[in-house]
Amino acid sequence: MDVLFVELNGSGQMRIGIATLAAILKKNGFSVAIADVFANATDPPYMRSKKYLFDQLKKNPRVVAFTATTPSFYYTLSAIKEARKYCDKIIIGGPHATIFREKIIEKVPDIDVVAIGEAEEIITDLIDALINEKNLSNIRGIAYRDSNGRARMTPPAPLISDLDSLPFPARELLDIDSYHAPFNVMTSRGCPYNCVYCSKPVTNTNWRSRSPENVADELEQAFERYPHAAKKVKRVVGISDDNFTIQKDRAIGICDEIINRDLNINMTCATGIHVNTVSRELLEKMRDAGCSELWFGMETGNAELLAAIGKATTIEKIKHAVKLSKEVGIPAVGGHFIIGLPNETLEKARETVAFMKNLNLDIAGVNQAVPFPSTRLWEYVKAHGKLLVDYEDVVDYRSFMSYGKDKPVFETPEFPARDREIAYMEAVDVIDGMMKKSITSPKNMLHFLTTVRSPNDLIWGVKRFVEVKTKKDLRRLAPRIKK
Repeated sequence: MDVLFVELNGSGQMRIGIATLAAILKKNGFSVAIADVFANATDPPYMRSKKYLFDQLKKNPRVVAFTATTPSFYYTLSAIKEARKYCDKIIIGGPHATIFREKIIEKVPDIDVVAIGEAEEIITDLIDALINEKNLSNIRGIAYRDSNGRARMTPPAPLISDLDSLPFPARELLDIDSYHAPFNVMTSRGCPYNCVYCSKPVTNTNWRSRSPENVADELEQAFERYPHAAKKVKRVVGISDDNFTIQKDRAIGICDEIINRDLNINMTCATGIHVNTVSRELLEKMRDAGCSELWFGMETGNAELLAAIGKATTIEKIKHAVKLSKEVGIPAVGGHFIIGLPNETLEKARETVAFMKNLNLDIAGVNQAVPFPSTRLWEYVKAHGKLLVDYEDVVDYRSFMSYGKDKPVFETPEFPARDREIAYMEAVDVIDGMMKKSITSPKNMLHFLTTVRSPNDLIWGVKRFVEVKTKKDLRRLAPRIKK
């Protein structure tokens, strides 16, 4: 085997990035495998398991290419050490690699090359150079270790401009049935907005898009090749863009292609569409194309904070976007919120909780603000706040995510940790109310009763009902209580 791609902290969504890189290498004659490990699955299928990863490593791939986010990098390091026993060269790519670049080469001797930014333009030449021991200095967009052991970095590689030129992700290398979202697609890259908490080290702020025809071709091919998986997930298509609706005419064009080809999908936009980018015409077209779930990035209900974080919108525009979505009949409208933005206080956070409650949302999500390196929030915390978690520069930020889900990662004089926890739990109470209302609605209860096929189904339903009525923070329980 030439190349093994590894995602150690896989999830229920297909990893589009590494599957696209794998498709490029296959097209250019390399033998490729993907180990997208889903460690938290209760019964992981063979191709998502750690056993599959080690079975592939035992084939002695020439190159193993890892991808990692900042919180997952620490866990990836242990797998990198193990992989070193089986392969010639190790690459790391993804957001964390792009942020720290040559610092990773300096601190992690087991890593030979860091791929910086988007790798589609360089991956073929890079793998060829590693396998055939060619000079790496001619490959753009990498950091590497020279013959004297020193970290070197080459000039940046260009962002890929023609996304239609990319092959479709190599889904054939994945165990499709192990994903709850095997048909998620990325129709564009980049986001022009400059939110204080956001880092876009790989895709950048330069927004680029695929054509409507190209997107529909990918969906059509995926459904034709994997009809069983399509039926299993009820033809759900998750849009994975940073901002799907930046260019309204293009988004409408994608919807038209879906409608005209009778693809019969359930479209979900869970990453958080910007409220400035929607119109009645667009929302109606999304509804007609099968959009069943639409989330907006709202972040706060305090006008002062909203203006300061770089979101480039207003409270009134948020209200208008929700109102329009409801009026056109989008079945589920959600909002993402953050507790702990710069200059926030308990009083301002409570404005967000009240705003969330009064928006007539179907569902919402809330997290504590997490100051990742390379963001303006990181600089703000270093200057004005106090981190409440330990970390090791470059290599260990695991506590940022384990805490950031519910516990504060940092505090400030005006918003201490205890107040942040209070605000978070008040927001959770509101979200739990939304979920309880939805799950125990007469419509859902009737649907469940019509699908009962055995006493075990009924027992499961009673247990789930009790949990929904008695537990807190139901979002965290969702994987466990989901049938």
